[in-house]
Amino acid sequence: MALGMGLFSLLDQKSSTGAWVGFQVLAAIGSGFIVTSTLPAAQAALSEADVAISTATWAFCRAFGAVWGVSIPAAIFNNRFAAHVSAQKDLGLATQVLQNTGNPYQQASREFVMQFSPEVQSIIIEAYTAALQRVWQISVVFAGLDFLFAWLEKEVELRTTLETEYGPEEKEASPEGGDLTVPK
Repeated sequence: MALGMGLFSLLDQKSSTGAWVGFQVLAAIGSGFIVTSTLPAAQAALSEADVAISTATWAFCRAFGAVWGVSIPAAIFNNRFAAHVSAQKDLGLATQVLQNTGNPYQQASREFVMQFSPEVQSIIIEAYTAALQRVWQISVVFAGLDFLFAWLEKEVELRTTLETEYGPEEKEASPEGGDLTVPK
């Protein structure tokens, strides 16, 4: 995932379609590994009685993390966008852009950018590029820290047997060949 985020930070307004599609595939593979492996890792050290609670806690933490995973990048994006536009030499153009964008993270669309003159469009595109690059750079830091913290995790063997009060009960094999009975 850190690799995908790092590659995203290399993208700019002149990047080829092949580059951004390839980078998205790499980032998706990294994200897919994380999504599918965190719940079993969280449940490995717990008893079967705690599986439901751990699943609910895991879902809550993922949802809570998603809120921060949107809020923090949006704040970084908006601040970086405003700083980039404010640094323009033509303060009249900068003021026009800032007054019309309000919340640039929310306004990020081709239709929005195309409503301005070509001169203002180039300022907006440069600001969007700089803001996105900063978001990806900070994402690399978070993903890198996650990678390092993963090495601090205690290794726990996954269970191969169940110790639960649910499911079929085992009994001695009968001559008819059945060895399981369902509780009544």
